[in-house]
Amino acid sequence: MNLFTSVAGSPMVTQSIASTYLQMTSIAPANESRKITVIVSNGNIPPGTIFQVTALPCTTGAGTRGAPSSTITLDRVTQKDLITGIGSCYTGIMATNGYNLLYTWGVDFANSTLLKATTATTITITYTVLSV
Repeated sequence: MNLFTSVAGSPMVTQSIASTYLQMTSIAPANESRKITVIVSNGNIPPGTIFQVTALPCTTGAGTRGAPSSTITLDRVTQKDLITGIGSCYTGIMATNGYNLLYTWGVDFANSTLLKATTATTITITYTVLSV
């Protein structure tokens, strides 16, 4: 994704992509739930920008698939809850099964003075299933 504007003087356009799906299978013990957390585990989000992920509700599979949280602002410091309340379930295995992940990258206007042109940056995002 690239930040750009097509009109001089206007802010850069936020970029979004929703072509990735998070799939899972869970067999949880009675009276126990699970959650999926997310963190940037490698690479750095360019200064002056903000990178977010939103898990859209899962409409495939069956069981207690949990509930996605609101939009998560990603960083390398804090593992954040993306989906909570997961019990025994599955989401399906087809390319568009599971939680559709919406990634959004844009300018962090509170820190926009830190923006600098850079070459391509690779960021690794790690999703972890944890017992609660």
